[in-house]
Amino acid sequence: MEEAKDKRQYTNENQQNMARVTMYLAQDILTPKTMKEIMEALNLSRDVTFRTIWNLKDVGWVEEGAYGYRLSPRLTLIADRLRQAVADTLKKYLVPVKDSMQVSGWAAAQARAEAEMLAKHMEGKAR
Repeated sequence: MEEAKDKRQYTNENQQNMARVTMYLAQDILTPKTMKEIMEALNLSRDVTFRTIWNLKDVGWVEEGAYGYRLSPRLTLIADRLRQAVADTLKKYLVPVKDSMQVSGWAAAQARAEAEMLAKHMEGKAR
């Protein structure tokens, strides 16, 4: 039974291609890439590249401009939600500096300062 488990394949080529194209476009996020550049960089056929980009455009993760394709600002919603979740978690579990006599050291102070800056940043974005 264990051997059968190890032989399972859960990867899907189309989903892997979507991830590869997304990561490729994220390398230089503001510079649009042509279909040919994507094809050559990822060694994909024209058909696979077209269908992959089509699906990424369909979900709003990629947009097409005059000079090619690039990641859509809509994709940043995921990053914003992650930042907010991290900020909320840090606020909830980190002990404020003024209330903490037992925690000392540069690393603890630095972590608190970063948590406070992140929380302020996220509060500003929420407005």
